[in-house]
Amino acid sequence: MEFITCQTYDVDKLQEISKLTYRQAFNYILGEVNINEYVNITYSKDNLMRELNQSNYHFLFIQNNDEIIGYGMYTIQPNYLKMERVYILNQYKGLGAGSKFMQYVEDAAKEMKKDFLCLEVLSDNKKAISIYKKKGFLLSSEQIIMIGKKECPLLSMEKSLNDN
Repeated sequence: MEFITCQTYDVDKLQEISKLTYRQAFNYILGEVNINEYVNITYSKDNLMRELNQSNYHFLFIQNNDEIIGYGMYTIQPNYLKMERVYILNQYKGLGAGSKFMQYVEDAAKEMKKDFLCLEVLSDNKKAISIYKKKGFLLSSEQIIMIGKKECPLLSMEKSLNDN
């Protein structure tokens, strides 16, 4: 499994996999109408280009046997790295790609001497929460966000890197 840095010329590929994986991951939680509104804004080419051009944003395609099976994105903050997105195509879930991406980000954070990792996850995404807890993440806060017209509890989780 390889992680390949996304460049601005990859925006079409990034947009395609972003929309597809988000729909696969959340259609059952959010419903199609809310998904459509969210992906059309968040994964618009303009928005993705804006993010790709920010120096603290790092997008990586996750590749297995020369095929892109997902992607991840993290941002560099003063004291921590934030895992913003980890999405794997349904047919490739179970290969450990998400866990390998998380380890990649954790290793990068340690190399940069960051104090902790953080992430946010919808409270309805029980499978992801379970994985994050097994990897040492603890709940740090909760807020309500709107996705389309649906109120969604969003959990913030953190993992200290100073204990390792």
